[in-house]
Amino acid sequence: MKKRLLTLLVAAALVLTAVPALAEANAKALLKSISKLAGKGRVLNASYAAGEDTIDAVEADWGAADKSDYVASAKGTYYTYDKEKVVFGVNKGMQIFEVRSYDARLSKIRLQDVTAYFGEPDHLTRSKTELFISYRITDDLNVKFVFPRVGKNPAVSHYCVFYPAGTVNMMADDPGRKW
Repeated sequence: MKKRLLTLLVAAALVLTAVPALAEANAKALLKSISKLAGKGRVLNASYAAGEDTIDAVEADWGAADKSDYVASAKGTYYTYDKEKVVFGVNKGMQIFEVRSYDARLSKIRLQDVTAYFGEPDHLTRSKTELFISYRITDDLNVKFVFPRVGKNPAVSHYCVFYPAGTVNMMADDPGRKW
């Protein structure tokens, strides 16, 4: 009986010490996938790429968006697909310039995981409620992680891959967004 109890206690201790390491491994593996997809303009759960695809292709495959909103400051219309947990930012030419993921697995990634994996951000901004850290992934693409401004090491709320050139409007002499 004592031997069995001791075995259970040792097993429990091993599991408890392995949980943080397992969470770190999951976050690192997820960040590796995010980085690889971002280099192609894509996010988790979407095969459509910023800078390459149009919203017409998405609608042909996924149907009409659950909602769409024009956001002047963001330079485009955002199409939300709730079931897929994906949002597409689209310019006037219907080209996708931003792809956002709200995948539930993102809650496993903390701010410290992102900075440990990607390093110091290339761009950082704050609002009253959110922290945004961005990294240049290729010459044409950025990846941005969004965190709630709570605690010292918050979990990722969502992230996006952004194609800045897709926000330029030459006819209006608008240089677009950089981040």
